[in-house]
Amino acid sequence: MAAALHLFPPKVLIPPVTALRSPQGRAFNQAKPVHFSRHDRMPTRSNALWHIQSGYVRTVTWSPEGDSIPLGFWSAGDRVGEAISQISLYEVQCLSEVIAQALDISDGFSRESVMAQVQQSNDLLRIVHCRQMKLRLLQFVCWLANRFGQLTEEGLTVPIKLIHQDIADAIGATK
Repeated sequence: MAAALHLFPPKVLIPPVTALRSPQGRAFNQAKPVHFSRHDRMPTRSNALWHIQSGYVRTVTWSPEGDSIPLGFWSAGDRVGEAISQISLYEVQCLSEVIAQALDISDGFSRESVMAQVQQSNDLLRIVHCRQMKLRLLQFVCWLANRFGQLTEEGLTVPIKLIHQDIADAIGATK
């Protein structure tokens, strides 16, 4: 008898979220902004979005082998959620302190939100398909600088704190 094929290992299965809850487990009002800490996972639902008011997040899914696949990196003004991505294994990870507001999709979402998702997917796909690893890394750093860079006296600074694994995931490399 053949072994059962599991598309997603148990370590990456995410139980469905029936109600949006804060990191402390409390349900919250859609109208009020919610504060999340760095490394928090923002709860998701298929019929809700998050409007990022401040901070940085990344959205991810997983490969059948259980590897993290970044779908995008987002900041103030962006809207993220399963409703836009149409991916059921979807997580929003806080890369900094974040303030966000939950929105029901019945409020609608703009064409710009959808196009931003498509554009980021295209950009990250283009980067990960560079053959040379050095070029992937360079392309990713340039992309981050163009997207999030802030001009300082020392030059262009990217305010997102990424660990080696975050970068490796984004460019399809091992740490």
